[in-house]
Amino acid sequence: MDSDLSTSAGKSFIKSVLLFFIGCVAVIVIGVAVLIMLYGSLDIAMARLLGNELVLVPDRVDLGKIAVGQTGATSHFTIKNVSRRTITLTGSRADCGCVEVSSLPVSLSPREQKEIAFTVEAPSEPTVISQTLVFYTDSSANPQLLGTVCGVAEN
Repeated sequence: MDSDLSTSAGKSFIKSVLLFFIGCVAVIVIGVAVLIMLYGSLDIAMARLLGNELVLVPDRVDLGKIAVGQTGATSHFTIKNVSRRTITLTGSRADCGCVEVSSLPVSLSPREQKEIAFTVEAPSEPTVISQTLVFYTDSSANPQLLGTVCGVAEN
């Protein structure tokens, strides 16, 4: 009779632990779904939860192959304001003078996103391009956003 009680108690304990685990997973899944509904994506929701006010998407732009000496290769970064206040992108700086951003300063209203275009002048010789582009903001949480511009200059 004692073995029946211990087996019954063991089964009850395992059932309780399993139900607790299923409940925790359900809470996490519902929480993630709510965050995605509020912010549009899990990445943006996580950025906001970590205290960021701005998100740079993507953080790396690959221009692919561009001709040596080509001017005017263009692309863009998207900057998303995930805060509840207007934030201004005040300027930018690249590792070299070969990357130019001409549309700054620009203000982003709460939850607004804007494409920030840039132009690249390819080097005069074949090489791999990898430049860091820094965007400056008036956000105390994100005073700078870093993006990478890369590609290959070929003949």
